[in-house]
Amino acid sequence: MFVSIVEKRQIFSAKRMVYRRRDLRQKSTTTEGVLWSVLRRNSLGCKFKRQFSIDNYVIDFYCPDFRLAVELDGEIHRQRKGYDIYRTRTLNAYGVTEIRFSNEEVLENLKGVVSTIKGKLTSPRPSPKLRRGN
Repeated sequence: MFVSIVEKRQIFSAKRMVYRRRDLRQKSTTTEGVLWSVLRRNSLGCKFKRQFSIDNYVIDFYCPDFRLAVELDGEIHRQRKGYDIYRTRTLNAYGVTEIRFSNEEVLENLKGVVSTIKGKLTSPRPSPKLRRGN
């Protein structure tokens, strides 16, 4: 039986991305630290992962139970809107919903950002759940 390379490729948390994820965690921004302090340890009622990879992209924060990606947009994102649009479409194709916040939003309105994230977590969980390695 023939299995294509694409079918064999790990999509969620791929081993080929482990060093990139680790590097991004070590170089996290102040804004990422602020939001992570709220999202960590199931404080919103579900687990979030920091610097999680999906396909060839590394997501700032990811909740597998709801397939929710939370992305923080710093200065670099103002220069690469086309790339971000393509990335969002790719994530959507894997059943992942992405919400984006600017660094300024997180620093100036953390309560509002957290409220928006909580609002996405009250939606019904997507089905069927894509599992790691799919």
